[in-house]
Amino acid sequence: MKAQFRARIVVGRHKTLREARKEGVSLLDIDSLDSRVAPFEQEALEECATLLEVRSCLPVPQDAGEWVPQWAEIFPPHGHTLPPEGLKETKPFALVYSDVTTAIRKYYAKHPEAKLFLEYLIESFYEEYLLWTAEFPERYLSAWHRKASGRAYRLIGHAYLHIAWDLPRVVAECMPEGRLEAFQISEEDAAYHFGQANAIFRDVLHRNLRRFEVAGLVSGPGRLFSAHSAFVESMLHWIITMRMTAWLLGASLARQTAEHRAELVKLLQESVEREAHAAIKGSYKMAGWAGRIAQPAWMFSFSAGLVWLLLPGHYQGGILAVAGILASLAYLSAMYRGTVSIAKNFGDNLNRALGQVLEEARLTEPPAPPE
Repeated sequence: MKAQFRARIVVGRHKTLREARKEGVSLLDIDSLDSRVAPFEQEALEECATLLEVRSCLPVPQDAGEWVPQWAEIFPPHGHTLPPEGLKETKPFALVYSDVTTAIRKYYAKHPEAKLFLEYLIESFYEEYLLWTAEFPERYLSAWHRKASGRAYRLIGHAYLHIAWDLPRVVAECMPEGRLEAFQISEEDAAYHFGQANAIFRDVLHRNLRRFEVAGLVSGPGRLFSAHSAFVESMLHWIITMRMTAWLLGASLARQTAEHRAELVKLLQESVEREAHAAIKGSYKMAGWAGRIAQPAWMFSFSAGLVWLLLPGHYQGGILAVAGILASLAYLSAMYRGTVSIAKNFGDNLNRALGQVLEEARLTEPPAPPE
């Protein structure tokens, strides 16, 4: 059996986390189905489970007016294309993003109480995606594409921008007084379903990182390994961890005064941009170099060598073919290891930066009202 590990919040027979907590049910139940679980995955899931311990909230009024989805069950909206105009280089991200959207809608089909809240996130995230042509996202993307143009590298940069920049600000729009009532859900249950949606990412990543149009040459190793390959594990770890940190940051932003919130969003922007430039110019130069080469010259040599090898009496072609094969393997190995490295190191540093902004936010966050 493949090594598996999952963290879940136990609700049991209770309808809400609030009811479970009142009756003393443990919120966290972490099951190890196999002792061969990667240590970093266990650490990430335990951390995420801890982050889901949100403060108790008052029940949502049942007579609150509901928010009405604008384009549920379709993606992208009518008249739009993926990727959007002006964002053609984000195609790898757009393909994964579309698959994530489908998976989230399948999730809330089984949990209709979360439909309005999750659909609001879907629609708001898409609106933020369209704004990637604005000054800051465009500057971030321009730098990222200039230094790392390979598909897998672009995907890492786009996915992390989406989580670290878009997600906290969208969550902040959900939380102010009266907003969650429009989704007919409490903050506690919204946090629960947001966390439970983490379960969709392994299958989505495994499915998409095997596609050349998403991961480029990195898709080759992806086809050989299981859903527990190093690249899938690294992306999964940091996507889930950053999602939960971003959730807490968004909830804190929602409770700030307008002045403090603007200052914190500016700090968030500076932090994301700083870590992106560090990822591009710092210790990942080899990975960036490998990602920039779309059609290495040795590929032509390799192809020519194979053709030459087929001609009788031309042993030089065999030497060239062997050299091309060795160069191919060396390049693919460096590229794959570089991809895993940048996903891990950039994710680690970006999540740490999110945590620092969250610490600043908690200093100015007003105390929660007494229950």
